[in-house]
Amino acid sequence: MPPASDPWVMEKIVKPAAESCGFRELIINVSAEEFVEALRSVVLEVASRLEKSPVTVAHSKKIYDGKSIQKFVKKKDEALQTAWKSLPKDPRGTLPREYLRVALDMIGPPAGLPPLGAVEQVDGVVSEIFKMVEADEGGVLKQNEFNNLVLQILGSLMLQLEGNPITVSSNALVKSSQNDDDSDFLPHL
Repeated sequence: MPPASDPWVMEKIVKPAAESCGFRELIINVSAEEFVEALRSVVLEVASRLEKSPVTVAHSKKIYDGKSIQKFVKKKDEALQTAWKSLPKDPRGTLPREYLRVALDMIGPPAGLPPLGAVEQVDGVVSEIFKMVEADEGGVLKQNEFNNLVLQILGSLMLQLEGNPITVSSNALVKSSQNDDDSDFLPHL
């Protein structure tokens, strides 16, 4: 079944199926048997419509479990050097601590992490770690302090994810076989 949360699926499959079974609005006072029979008729109609007009659904699943961070830490030097060089420093050559999140966002992809803001659960773990290591406390860092603090953050993140992996799944409609109007069909994530 394609995701009913997709607007195209809802408008072109689910709503017409429900309407063809006589449902134009939500019926509240029904017995369990009546509900099961109504649900059965709508599900059969959805199946019939999907059989006549198949769709392709992409399923993706990503597990953040710390393993990619562990691999990254073994070859960390180049990424830390690149991050350090690309971040703005004050005239003394030190880095304001406020740039640690930017650095983590730069180092994230090679370490197998999502961009900051992309996965709420990962962001929550990162925020807790930043509090724990007082990364947002202000001040400046020399390069060796920066390297050590980033590695401490990554190590803590790796341990947290090893203990409590975060799984992100998505289903997206990518193709409708009988779509007369391409402007009517856009994949939604």
